[in-house]
Amino acid sequence: MYERNPAERILVVEDDAGNCAALINRLRVEFPEARIDAASNLGEALEIARTASDHGEFYHVACLDVCLPRYPKDKERTIHPEERKALLRALRERATIINYTSRYTADVRDMIVDLEEPNFPKTVLVDASLGKEWTKELMHFVRQAIYGRRINKQLDTILEASQGLPVGGAAARGGGTQALGSLIRDIKEGWRDFDLELQRRIRTVFSVEEVGDELIVNL
Repeated sequence: MYERNPAERILVVEDDAGNCAALINRLRVEFPEARIDAASNLGEALEIARTASDHGEFYHVACLDVCLPRYPKDKERTIHPEERKALLRALRERATIINYTSRYTADVRDMIVDLEEPNFPKTVLVDASLGKEWTKELMHFVRQAIYGRRINKQLDTILEASQGLPVGGAAARGGGTQALGSLIRDIKEGWRDFDLELQRRIRTVFSVEEVGDELIVNL
């Protein structure tokens, strides 16, 4: 049965079974409430993305190996621009696309950039030739997308509830003490992964102070 409305959806597209399992395990440890789907080729990934779209759902993050086959027995592992563009269109603009490759070059970077079109998802490229360090960079972008989505959604609720109330009263109306505590926890966990735009937005509602390794967040 198709699962609707999980907290977040992550799609992993990787044809190496070992690499795929290792990445999924790492994602599940950090985001146990997320639905994580996997595909081993671009055709399968496109079908998964279209099925989600047909049910009115979408993926928040997609982790894509740069060099992938088009179908199960395809021996040509490369960018496949047309198939990759079709997948990006199916994922729509709400997803963050994290491409990774151990063959990182300026030419590969340019090919990924050339695939972008108006209203395409946000796209980043991670150099997977950096040994174990590359997974840290990939997880940075995943956290940025997932925590950013959660926090923006909660901030929208608080700001919509403000209607002339002080910020503290708006926060209470926007979800109560438990929701506020959850929001502050997410801010603390993800702060160093947030982009400057989200950090500025958080500071319009909260006082945020970095004291050594500790982040102090107050209304």
